[in-house]
Amino acid sequence: MAKTRLKRFITPSPASKGDYIQIDCNYDTDITDYNIRAEIFDNRSSVGLRKATTNAGGGDTEIEITTATSGLFSIYLATNDTLYFEGDVQIEIELEDTSGNRFVVHKGYIQLEERKITW
Repeated sequence: MAKTRLKRFITPSPASKGDYIQIDCNYDTDITDYNIRAEIFDNRSSVGLRKATTNAGGGDTEIEITTATSGLFSIYLATNDTLYFEGDVQIEIELEDTSGNRFVVHKGYIQLEERKITW
């Protein structure tokens, strides 16, 4: 039976809107050949981002499995990805195992603040 939650979810808190953000995750199970998808969204402004591993239609610049046997992966939000979000955003992370079973392993928030340096 698959685990239903991440062991660890690390993101800068708070992060500045418009900054490059790296989110490190640990599923604590071998995720070799898993598909990973994430959706980051803001219900106030209807802005959303979709990120995925290469085998799920994305790329290593979106979600990278860093140590598959330990369940480690990172989600990358490029500079300006979060620029148009209003306030804190929600994130949902889904894994798909090699049998095609899909399960949400994390639902949470990323705290965003307005950036002060704009020059």
